[in-house]
Amino acid sequence: MVLVIGILSGAAIGSYSGVISDSRQRSAQDRLDTYFRACRDRAKLRRTSLRVVYNEKQEGFYSNDSTNYFLKAPELYKASIPKEIDIDPQGRFKIDGKEADHLSLTIQSPGGSLATISIKL
Repeated sequence: MVLVIGILSGAAIGSYSGVISDSRQRSAQDRLDTYFRACRDRAKLRRTSLRVVYNEKQEGFYSNDSTNYFLKAPELYKASIPKEIDIDPQGRFKIDGKEADHLSLTIQSPGGSLATISIKL
C-alpha cells in the first residue's frame, strides 16, 4: 500500500512540475510581450526613437528615455538577450542593427531546463 502511494505521489509531482513550468513560461512571455508593446507605443506617441537595454546587474530591461520604464526578468537566459533593441518613431524594431518582427528569448526554469519563447514585435 505504501509503495502504491509513493508511486502515485511521484507521478503527480512530475505532472505538477510540468504545469508550473508551463505557467512560468506563459507568464514570462506575457510580461515581455506587454513591455515591448508599451515601448513601441511610447516611441510612436512621442515620435522619438527608443533604445531598450538589458541591465545584467538588475536583471531586467529598461528604456533609455526613462529608468522608470523597467521590467525585471531574472528568468532570462543571459546568452539569448540581444545587446541593443532599437525602436524607431514609427514603431519598427531593430535588434542588434537588423530589422525584426519578433524577438526570440530563452528562459531558464528554477530546475535549470531551458525553453525558447518568441515575442511578436
